Amino acid sequence: MRKLSAIPAKRAALSHNGVIEGDVSRYFDKALKATEAYHKELLKRLGEDEDPKQIALEKAQWVSTITDIQPFNIINNLSKLLIKISQSEDGKPSFV
Repeated sequence: MRKLSAIPAKRAALSHNGVIEGDVSRYFDKALKATEAYHKELLKRLGEDEDPKQIALEKAQWVSTITDIQPFNIINNLSKLLIKISQSEDGKPSFV
């Protein structure tokens, strides 16, 4: 996302969310901030000894309320993967 936000584009086609018109870098800057906030939230919750599988399930359920882009089991597995990546970025062992 950092590389994409540096491109001075006025239009971007997203793989599953349509087309961005206008200030494309602003869109990616906002997406990067949201991703960083998500990562910090995961680390905080894991640091409070919440069950990673329960967090992934909760996140997958939330995503399923706003889109049907993938079957639930795929969204759940992607949520687990995001937790695993956040843990590895933080130097902690993962559960997956």
